[in-house]
Amino acid sequence: MEQILVCENCSLDFNLEDKCPKIMPCCGNTFCLNCVTNVIQAASEAEMADMHAAQGICKKCPSCNQLVVVSDTDHGLLNNNQVIKMIKHYHNHSPFLQGSVEARAS
Repeated sequence: MEQILVCENCSLDFNLEDKCPKIMPCCGNTFCLNCVTNVIQAASEAEMADMHAAQGICKKCPSCNQLVVVSDTDHGLLNNNQVIKMIKHYHNHSPFLQGSVEARAS
């Protein structure tokens, strides 16, 4: 279960802020917002031309290497609401976490 609550790219715990779980539309895998924003490789100019991306940024999915066009504001990716529900559940029901999923690391 714990592996569901970590980003597949950076292996850090999801949260409801900068590590919010985002679903890649190409393959359905989930990465944190920080990785989508800062880590996941942008597509080359040639790849972007092939995508005809008029608006947004092309990123390469680290799982399947398909190109995904994301907006430059919220990255146009859906939140993984099932993971968010689990984060909220553990936040509210687990004294071990003491307020956040990230408390496990301390």
